[in-house]
Formats: sequence, C-alpha cells, structure tokens
Amino acid sequence: MLNLIKLGINSNWAKCTAYSRKGYARLCGSGAVVKAISNERLTQFGLVSMYDYYIEKSHCQVN
Repeated sequence: MLNLIKLGINSNWAKCTAYSRKGYARLCGSGAVVKAISNERLTQFGLVSMYDYYIEKSHCQVN
C-alpha cells in the first residue's frame, strides 16, 4: 500500500487495491496499478520495453 502511495496513488485507492481479494494477475490490470506503473515510469527506472527491444534486435521497420 505504501509503495502505491509513493507512486502517487490516492491513499484510499491504494488501500482498496492493497487489501483486495482479487488475485495478482487481476490486480495488475486494475486502475491503480496501471496508473502507478506506466511504461513511462518503467523507462525512467531504466527498463526497456519488450516491444522496443524486439524492434531493435529484429531490425524490423514499423510503419
């Protein structure tokens, strides 16, 4: 819950997400997690998008 709050999620929304009875796979698609862990934020952490990696390594051209 605290990590969601650190990533800018409202404390009530973070609590509802953290204490949800839904499984991990289902929570990954929830609004709070999607907002907190965006592709832009992952790029800021130094992670590479699998799509970008594939395009770079396969020398494909995307229109």
